[in-house]
Amino acid sequence: MAASGTGLIVVGVDGSPTSIAALRWAAAEASRRAGRLLAVRAVGGGEPTAQLAAEHAVLSASVRAALGAEPAVPVVERIVAAPPQQALLSAARDADLIVVGSRGHSGLLGRILGSTAISVARTASVPVVVVPAADTPDERDDPGPAGQDGADSADPGIGPAADPGPPDPFAGRTAPPPAGAGRTLTV
Repeated sequence: MAASGTGLIVVGVDGSPTSIAALRWAAAEASRRAGRLLAVRAVGGGEPTAQLAAEHAVLSASVRAALGAEPAVPVVERIVAAPPQQALLSAARDADLIVVGSRGHSGLLGRILGSTAISVARTASVPVVVVPAADTPDERDDPGPAGQDGADSADPGIGPAADPGPPDPFAGRTAPPPAGAGRTLTV
């Protein structure tokens, strides 16, 4: 995975708190590299003009929320009529890096790492940074449709009402670092 050296960082934006965090991280990285950002919002194809205007408003508001009215790095905003993975990979053809938030909606793995993040990281030809949701509100605090409290209806064992099970016998213990910790793994 060789970087192109263009200074371009592509960042996925869906308006969520994790995409705002991804925008902030990408802007800081672009500043360190004296680079620029391409903020991409994916939408379904064939959207009416009014819908595209609304999508662009969400993208612009997200960029302003993350970076202010006058970002310290150049930012281009782009609406792409494609699924998120395809939109990001296409936009990143000449990029050095893709940045996405770790937001997820489906199943346990989706809650840890979003499906878009997984797909992009698995298939990108450039490095991918997944910004964690550590500094964003827990999505379970925001009741979903029909007050589901963020629980995934396909995963009834996940969510605030799930039985916590027996106590973890290893809670509070720290494992020694694995052999080779601190070295870079190149795949």
